[in-house]
Amino acid sequence: MSFSIIDTGVGIEDSLLPVLFEPFTRGTVPTEDPDDYPGFGLGLATANSFVKMMGGSIGVTSTPGVGSYFTVQVRLTAAMDQHGRLKEARDIGRDAQGETPQTQIPKGEFSGVRVLLVEDDPLSIEQIRELLARKGIAAVRSSSGSEAVRLFRANPAGTYGAVLVDYHMPVMDGLETARRIRGIEKERKEKPTPIIALTQSAFEEDMAASLGGTIDAGLGKPVDPAKLYSLLNQVLKK
Repeated sequence: MSFSIIDTGVGIEDSLLPVLFEPFTRGTVPTEDPDDYPGFGLGLATANSFVKMMGGSIGVTSTPGVGSYFTVQVRLTAAMDQHGRLKEARDIGRDAQGETPQTQIPKGEFSGVRVLLVEDDPLSIEQIRELLARKGIAAVRSSSGSEAVRLFRANPAGTYGAVLVDYHMPVMDGLETARRIRGIEKERKEKPTPIIALTQSAFEEDMAASLGGTIDAGLGKPVDPAKLYSLLNQVLKK
């Protein structure tokens, strides 16, 4: 499936096009007030990440002062009914409204829950924060393992419903971060907080999940929304 988006804004200079979808990339602002165009250059990078997760790509052509033309291509599976026939749009709409059994967690079910997100990759942070927010979960971000340990120690038991930690953090990796959090819990005689390791491969997911008592589960990156919600459903309802 492909679709196009026309942006009649300020346009994009040619020199920026090769790096347009890289994080923190912004062009010059042709106005006297740069605040007219706020942002940190993560919007297109995040969009490109989501499109790649769907097996697609984004293309762009642009003329400064005229506007930009974006083309998005994604691979979507046709919605079929139980007889193998294509569903009509009205039937898909009814499914989305809950007239057929749903497997996703209802929106806002975990409203008020806080999750400690230990991650230093900007794209992962944006993606995971958005996915958590859809379920009413607030992400408290920590950019390093040592900072996460300090945050965990500084707050009372039950502050965080779960901890999501990058398995490959620099200096203090995810496993060591989890070990230190477990040490704090043991010292304070607290109930263990679910810890989910964010990994780069299915092998690492299995390896992380095998560390029972330290890490409860592994979750590959980029994060699959269905897997994330399934894990949260398991650990937050215990």
